[in-house]
Amino acid sequence: LPLKSDPIFNKVIPAKFQSYLAAGKPILGVCEGQISEYLEKYNLGWSVSPKSVDEIADSILKIICSPIDFEGYRKRTLSFYNLNYSKESVLKQFDLVIN
Repeated sequence: LPLKSDPIFNKVIPAKFQSYLAAGKPILGVCEGQISEYLEKYNLGWSVSPKSVDEIADSILKIICSPIDFEGYRKRTLSFYNLNYSKESVLKQFDLVIN
């Protein structure tokens, strides 16, 4: 999930993040801000600063060489998606705002 290092991108959640969650795979976020916090706090994948090409490359190599619990990531990413971005969840949040 590459995002440019820019204050505006640190505050928004792009639609592609939701798509990646719905895919049920671990996410490598080359980003900062809110998405980076979600990835780390909820163990949805890894986050690395877009400012350092060496850090990005090191992270990719580390991930490739490490055993990954894909089933655990699948459960966490799908759960996070369903709680925050599914149609039912969004409609429930919308209803709370209206009422």
